[in-house]
Amino acid sequence: MLMEIKAEPLLFLKTWDRYSGEPTINPVLYREYGEQFIIVASNETESYKPDWYLNLKEEPIVEIEIDGRVRFAVASTPCGTDRLKIWPIVEALSLEIERHHPRNVTGVLLTPME
Repeated sequence: MLMEIKAEPLLFLKTWDRYSGEPTINPVLYREYGEQFIIVASNETESYKPDWYLNLKEEPIVEIEIDGRVRFAVASTPCGTDRLKIWPIVEALSLEIERHHPRNVTGVLLTPME
């Protein structure tokens, strides 16, 4: 009997390095949130954010690829009640990332530019 392996949905996130301007692409887990997408900025066991998150904080226009479809999106870090609305999804995603620090997880909302 063959074991079925469920693939997690991946989004390829392209940001531009805040120092050199060179593009970087990172695969990240995501969940759909209406017409938007939620991703989690976590650097596993480190206490600082991943470079791609720092890049999008500097330049929030990013390129995303999902299932071969490439488009631009605006990245934002929700706060206040907007953060609370997406927190259950962020928490569920962060549990899928091994060895994370829950206090150091940030939810990022990607709004496609159509």
